[in-house]
Amino acid sequence: MFRPLTFLLLLAILITACNDDKLADPCEGISCEGDTLHPTVAMIRLMDPANKQDLVYGPDATISPDSVKYKGPGDATFIPIEQRPGWTPERQIIELPLQEPVYLYIGKPGKDTIIKVTYQFTKTCCSPLLSQVILNDKTVIKLGASTYVYRIPLDF
Repeated sequence: MFRPLTFLLLLAILITACNDDKLADPCEGISCEGDTLHPTVAMIRLMDPANKQDLVYGPDATISPDSVKYKGPGDATFIPIEQRPGWTPERQIIELPLQEPVYLYIGKPGKDTIIKVTYQFTKTCCSPLLSQVILNDKTVIKLGASTYVYRIPLDF
């Protein structure tokens, strides 16, 4: 008598634990109107892999910001990166559109480089969240967990 009763009790617990509410859409009822939490650009820094210094805006920059350009899928020519007026060099970053693929052009005397940039996204309720930047099929790391800026090691 004890075994069938225990079996029925366990069966009842399992049935109630597997109800349909837990399978519901986790985004149901969330309003995405005015969603501005996710960046619309990829923010990057071109870094020296040896000393970790910013090659474009750092104190010992070796690449002129004027020689860095990008081209998205719908662009006919390379577009110069924009610099934020009034920002100090340490705060400046390179912003690339979240289109795929984007080609990053870096011009330097005697050596021009074109890098193919693609992205990987994580699904969120309102819009995809950029989770990885991939350069020529190689993933790059973010500067830190709380920032959206990615370091691109560039060996010139």
